[in-house]
Amino acid sequence: YIMEEKEKKMRDFKLFIDMDNTCVNFDKHVIDIMNKEKGMNYNWEDNTCWWWSDTGVEKEYFEELITRQGTFLNCEPVEGAVEYINKLYNEGFEIVFLTLPQWNNPYCVTEKIEWLQRHFPWFDVDRNLVLTKQKHLLYKPFRLLIDDSIDYLDSWDGVKICKSTNINKDYKGFREETWEDIYKLIKEFEGGR
Repeated sequence: YIMEEKEKKMRDFKLFIDMDNTCVNFDKHVIDIMNKEKGMNYNWEDNTCWWWSDTGVEKEYFEELITRQGTFLNCEPVEGAVEYINKLYNEGFEIVFLTLPQWNNPYCVTEKIEWLQRHFPWFDVDRNLVLTKQKHLLYKPFRLLIDDSIDYLDSWDGVKICKSTNINKDYKGFREETWEDIYKLIKEFEGGR
């Protein structure tokens, strides 16, 4: 009976995972393009601002850059994200990617789907993806949000883990540097600690 309850709890437990800068290294990709096009050598890890304003490059440049074909498809994964998300899926967790697309980029949604298909063989667009800015509307018990945005984390009523970036240093809840640490924290939650 105890195993049945634990298995039921696992089946009911869903992980909602943001994409950009949570499992997709979007900042690095954007900064790499900027460095190449502007002849700069800015370290993406030094970014501390939305819209990359600390680079000294005007916001309009980035607004145009994120509307280009390939911007969302050609990003590297965040280190450890693919390994640990696949591990969580293989352990029975239901995974739903929860992301806000750039609606003014006609390629964004298709590219995000293709990126997910490349990295997660189990990914099914109808079961494992929600496109919305209203992430808080998906909260229910046994749902956990993993995101890098303080605004989304603060609006989520349930359990949440912040994927650490230089932009969210002030977040007061669970904030983890690596996907290995995120994985360990999820396993602690699962164990009821």
